[in-house]
Amino acid sequence: MIKRAVLSLLFSFFVTYLTLFLPQEITVSRPSVLGCEKSCEVAAAGLPLPYLIDGYTSPIGSISKNPLMIILTKTDIFSMSNYLIDLFFWSVIIYFLLYKSRKIRKGKI
Repeated sequence: MIKRAVLSLLFSFFVTYLTLFLPQEITVSRPSVLGCEKSCEVAAAGLPLPYLIDGYTSPIGSISKNPLMIILTKTDIFSMSNYLIDLFFWSVIIYFLLYKSRKIRKGKI
């Protein structure tokens, strides 16, 4: 059981990272940016919740896919709460899939 939980957590880190490659746009308001006082569309990534949002200093419409760039440069906005929700979401799904695959291999389904 512990092995399956650790394995699902490792896979969920990988799957959560892969969701960075599914681009989407979200609506944000940025009072300090001209033309974006009320709302504007910016690039974001993450599934089911976007946890990486195009920042003020990054090139417009781009998101960094490199984990070191995300952590060290702070060019994009990283939402830790959304990231943890995504990580939990994927770990539950992967844990369930590992559990079902074990039952299928033992012939109990």
